[in-house]
Amino acid sequence: VLIPLGIYFLVSQRLAAVIPPTNNEEKARAFLTEITNSGPRTVGTEAYFKSFELIRQSLETFRNTLPSGSLLEISTHTPSGAMIWGSAVAVYSNTTNLVARIRGRNLDRAVLISGHLDSVPLGPGAADDGSSLATMLHVAHSLLSHEATPDSPYLNSVVLCFNGAEEIGLMGSHGFVSAHPWASTVKVFINLDGTGNEGRPMLFRVTGGRSYAPVDEAAQAAFLLSTYRDAWGALPLAHVAAQDLLGGGLITSATDFTNYDSVPGYDIGFVQHPQTYHTRYDDVAHLTPGSMESMLTGVIGLTRALADSDRVAHLTHSFDLTPTATPRVLTSSSTCWAGARWLIPTRPTW
Repeated sequence: VLIPLGIYFLVSQRLAAVIPPTNNEEKARAFLTEITNSGPRTVGTEAYFKSFELIRQSLETFRNTLPSGSLLEISTHTPSGAMIWGSAVAVYSNTTNLVARIRGRNLDRAVLISGHLDSVPLGPGAADDGSSLATMLHVAHSLLSHEATPDSPYLNSVVLCFNGAEEIGLMGSHGFVSAHPWASTVKVFINLDGTGNEGRPMLFRVTGGRSYAPVDEAAQAAFLLSTYRDAWGALPLAHVAAQDLLGGGLITSATDFTNYDSVPGYDIGFVQHPQTYHTRYDDVAHLTPGSMESMLTGVIGLTRALADSDRVAHLTHSFDLTPTATPRVLTSSSTCWAGARWLIPTRPTW
């Protein structure tokens, strides 16, 4: 018992250290306050579409007012499709995604940053996943304000996917990779999510990070990890235990990483103080000062490095939606919820 407690104590102390907040965190918290004041952003609710519209208007403002705004493209995406979950099939219709692209010199290769718009019905979703939405807007504002110019954009494009229906089955991200025209250009991704609301974000898995990964995946994982180490800035944090627990099925929670992991990429998010996860306490008041600053600083550093890396061109994998399991039987039994329909087998057949 003492060894696990000791490990938990050491990891907790490392997680607790954050970057002192600046004006960037103040802006992010103001955004979070606005999107959480309307209550839970369950798919199909007024709060959900209010947050969608707020982000869309912010991006429109960036495009019209920032020095490099002409590089920004905005796409409203409403995919329909089906995906396999074990022995069941989830069928979704008109799931709402907001997708933006900052054009680079190469339109055929892009860095994807993804976070989900919705929250669970029980909580306002400040950390899960409002913190990611705020971070993605910060990335767009930073890249269009200072670094890239219309005459000299980044080497690679940057795609921002504000996807819907994550909490009810990762449907928005599935719709993006299977139906959006920009998905085929993605060479590397950064997925942002969270199961806690304290400390700084952790890199808890990368594609190819398993000990039994093929040689080419292992080489890509080495590139991902070295880029993260060098570009994240102050206080990077990663832990191999999270990769093993998630990859081995000991933790059954899923993120949009599941739909993206056929290309190289990262899964990053807050993990400390998970007691607030999916509860009413996942609000701005319980998000510790400095946590957002650590997320904003790290993600923009990592995005810049990937957006200007010529090694991204050599990442050859593309999104693969080949089913890993086949449902045994489908029936008409279903439960409808906000545009998504689960078709659940009433009994297995062999």
